[in-house]
Amino acid sequence: MNNRINNTNNINFHSINGVNKMDSEKTYEDKVYDMIDAVTERAEREVPEYGDFAPVYEEFKNTNSKLPIDRYQLKVLKMPKEDVPDEKQRFLQAAVYAPAGDYKADMLIGAGHKDKIMEILKSDEFPETLNDAYIKLVDFMQNPD
Repeated sequence: MNNRINNTNNINFHSINGVNKMDSEKTYEDKVYDMIDAVTERAEREVPEYGDFAPVYEEFKNTNSKLPIDRYQLKVLKMPKEDVPDEKQRFLQAAVYAPAGDYKADMLIGAGHKDKIMEILKSDEFPETLNDAYIKLVDFMQNPD
């Protein structure tokens, strides 16, 4: 599956991680797209229409030593019944983790039944939405006040 949008000129994927495209390592943008693809494929298989399930997530390591984070994560999850009693409601969460792994910043970036979550993950706009969330989360990690 490939969610890549044809024109990424308006998306500043390198505002967080200005990786040189000449590097042999994958760019931040490539890692974001790969993560979205992996979560989408897994969510199709592992997230039921109804009831509980183990959270589905993928993550990648941060390679920009100037940022105070270790890794980026994208997750599909269900909240506890006492918080969200709707057995069909699912959520998309973006998160960044501190290098020690003991602290994270996260935010919900999507919600709905499984078909809505899949629609969000497959949309052309989602990579930009996720990138914007990571920019906010990294900013929070740099300036928690």
